[in-house]
Amino acid sequence: MAITQKYPIIRWAVPAAAVAAIAVAAVIPRADADPALPPKDAEQLLIDVQNTEVDEFFGTIETSTDLGLPALPGDAEFTALLTGTHTVRVWHDGDDKSRASLIDEGAETTVVRNGEDVWQWSSESKTAKHHTVPEHEGDHPASDTPRTPQEAAEELLNSIEPSTEVSVTDNERVAGRPAYVLVLDPKSDETLVDLATIAIDGETSAPLRVQVWAADAERPAISVGYTQVSFTAPDASVFDFTPPADATVEEVTPGEHPEKGAEQPHADEPTVVGEGWDRVMVATMPPLPPPSEPGAEPTELEELLSQLPEVSGDWGTGKVLTSTLATVVLTDDGRVAFGLVPTDTVVAAIP
Repeated sequence: MAITQKYPIIRWAVPAAAVAAIAVAAVIPRADADPALPPKDAEQLLIDVQNTEVDEFFGTIETSTDLGLPALPGDAEFTALLTGTHTVRVWHDGDDKSRASLIDEGAETTVVRNGEDVWQWSSESKTAKHHTVPEHEGDHPASDTPRTPQEAAEELLNSIEPSTEVSVTDNERVAGRPAYVLVLDPKSDETLVDLATIAIDGETSAPLRVQVWAADAERPAISVGYTQVSFTAPDASVFDFTPPADATVEEVTPGEHPEKGAEQPHADEPTVVGEGWDRVMVATMPPLPPPSEPGAEPTELEELLSQLPEVSGDWGTGKVLTSTLATVVLTDDGRVAFGLVPTDTVVAAIP
């Protein structure tokens, strides 16, 4: 069973530039001495982490991101996890009970699933959104949930063969727990990723932290990791949610646009060009909102697009967003191309 099926708790929707990042975390200081654990090679650790069965846990995740992105206009939610350090508290009990709270500058965004009921609460807007899912359906909609180290680890593990050299380095303590550290070193000279590491709990084999380094960087550009975790069942009351008396409650039908009530058009499968760390994915973008009326204040998205450099190829013209780890090209004909590679490689991959 894939790790995301075992840990369906949380995925946080961020722009395509952050998808490259997988999910992000603060660097956990090393202890003075490496904790003692039975010796294991990379192959055994890969087997252990794929076969681990941990369905009950709760803890605190710290995230930190430094992608070298240009200044982004405004402070919209969709850019919130692209920079800086953030704290997420998570609780998980089986496939249909989970809770996550993103705490940022005094504001809190919480997603709770308890059986068929899913709630998303924003303390800033005082809005509670509710929808139902079939019993035992594991995954939340991607827009509802932040990522855990388990899910970030799966993203990296899928990139291992044959494009990656895998090794084991010194043990560390992560969230106070002895952990093995698996190193993923891309064999490609083209990718912007220098290396990635997965800290694996010495007792449960659950991923505790994922970090990703850009080329020539002294510290991780992206990482996600627990600062505290307990692999026991949370109290059942954690999954109870009642909207505050002054909250605005919205009922949302999955698969429908929250404003127009119409089903979203079916998205075509992305085209993949290249292999391993060098691959570029090209897909059709979701429909963009209509442009602002003449003389009106531009939206944050319009302001961002106006600041991006132009790029062109045999396919036409577009805009490019670059970071230390990834490149995203938005074409004028409505496509998005994304890769952990330089701009020229992404441009050349667009059909």
